[in-house]
Amino acid sequence: MVDEEKVHADEAASQEKQKRAENRPYPRKPLSETLKIIHAIKDNNAGKPWAPAQIADAIGRKQRSSDFQYIVAGARDFGLVDGNFRSETLSLTALGKDIAYPPSPQSEKQSLFRAFLSVDIFRQVYEYYKGNALPERKYFENTLIDQFKINIAYIDEFISLFEGNLRYLGVDVKQKVSLEAEVISSVDPQEAGMSPSRPAMVKSGRHRAFVIMPFVEKNPQRPPGFFKEVYKALIEPAAQAAGFDVDWANKPGSDVIQSNIINEVLEADMIIADLTDHNPNVLFELGLRFGSATGPTALVKTSDTGRLFDVDNMLRVYEYRESLWKSTLEIDIPNMEEHFRATWQNRESNETYMNILRRRPA
Repeated sequence: MVDEEKVHADEAASQEKQKRAENRPYPRKPLSETLKIIHAIKDNNAGKPWAPAQIADAIGRKQRSSDFQYIVAGARDFGLVDGNFRSETLSLTALGKDIAYPPSPQSEKQSLFRAFLSVDIFRQVYEYYKGNALPERKYFENTLIDQFKINIAYIDEFISLFEGNLRYLGVDVKQKVSLEAEVISSVDPQEAGMSPSRPAMVKSGRHRAFVIMPFVEKNPQRPPGFFKEVYKALIEPAAQAAGFDVDWANKPGSDVIQSNIINEVLEADMIIADLTDHNPNVLFELGLRFGSATGPTALVKTSDTGRLFDVDNMLRVYEYRESLWKSTLEIDIPNMEEHFRATWQNRESNETYMNILRRRPA
């Protein structure tokens, strides 16, 4: 006679085992693939919350497919987005924005590493082996099963994802499981020949352009990271194409002290001033540049920013498209480059702002 209680117990145990197996404690997609979500939001919707169906189309997936659902779930687990594939929209988290709009390669590495450690089981295993090479496969498997309770059915998948993510982050798992030396700069500015109080411009023999623009988006219509993206995707490539070494104060390693910014405003060969949203700090620095009459100034702003009567009516201001879509950048970058070239080439013949204001009526 069959022991019914034992049968029920075995069935319950089997169901519980199956439930545990189905609920993996890690994303089923690697970090590199989940980044498609944030780049789709950035490139196609200016970083603003976007509907999952449109994101799926942008990355070549179907919204209801398991593949897309795993990618979205992975992006959420890595801390890159808020929402799921059924949400009205997916939005970038603070970490997602840091990766979408990195101010430097070093900052991008740091943010990607933070995303990897956002997954608890990845962080635990990483901390367990940090500073050492991963052991031989059979010993690694045993530790994952005994120490971290990874279901034996998913050992191959977990190891593939764990090692693949680390390789993507630049870690040689056969040497050591550590990323700190690669993502945290230990360079002493003084040993590198740089002033600790002022950022060093690249010394290439070219003319120097310094950008004054807002650091923070005060206009609610601007997505977080908007001005960083304007600088990296538009102003910097246009200025470099026009023959300038270009820099601005809002970047890691810079001592963003007002006096240092003012020194750059007064000393740079050319100033590029972004008048978008009529930021008071930018207008103050622009006034100092105009008053010093030390060199040319190229003015730019978004097309949705209103005119300044005392500036737009007397000087040329290039208006760029605030969407920053690839199609609009292809138009704005060469046009802005020409604007910078013309400003520099006509620096001797163009009247300064102060000369125009001080002109006495006949």
